[in-house]
Amino acid sequence: EGQFQFVVWAGFREESYRLSGRIQGKTHIDDFILYLKRGEDHFVTNRPALLYHGMHETVELKPDEKKVVWIDLKRITNNIRIIARDLNPELNHTIQIVDDNGAYDAFGNFANDDTIIYVPQYTSEQENDAPLIADFTVMKLATGRSPYLRIVDERGTVRYNENLIGKLIGQNPAINFEYDHDFVIEISFSGYVPVSIKINGWEIIVEEM
Repeated sequence: EGQFQFVVWAGFREESYRLSGRIQGKTHIDDFILYLKRGEDHFVTNRPALLYHGMHETVELKPDEKKVVWIDLKRITNNIRIIARDLNPELNHTIQIVDDNGAYDAFGNFANDDTIIYVPQYTSEQENDAPLIADFTVMKLATGRSPYLRIVDERGTVRYNENLIGKLIGQNPAINFEYDHDFVIEISFSGYVPVSIKINGWEIIVEEM
């Protein structure tokens, strides 16, 4: 009996996520936060598990009443493959995605969070003329936000640092972040300057440096 509101985090796994502390009868729904786990250095070294969010408006139940509640789910996680071609073959490189999207309130909105650094799985190492291929799973993406794609050489020098949404993924007009969650970004370089960029096969215009 009483009023109930339903929040669903489908796919929640303790190795990837944690929930803020909750006290029955005291914790307000506005204080309910989900966090992506990260190291003390803010690096996310384990790819986040597939995660969906859903919520239902308040439902009032009478004594002994049963009611079926249907909850629509929206995907939170995204898969991004980076293919970087023609990097300096004399140096090793790592690829990172930097964002502050690791916390969400009960409504599935972004909550305040520190900057985190996503570390990928490499499916192809940089050898000879082979491209460097890195696979990421990152949290929610949205127009107007400013995550960055970063390429760093073995000396710690940042060789490429670009707005992942404003200058890369968002340049493909067919992409809708509500429904699209798998992205392939192909970048060819000349002296660390991009000369060709494709987003899910769509070639975008490279601004002259």
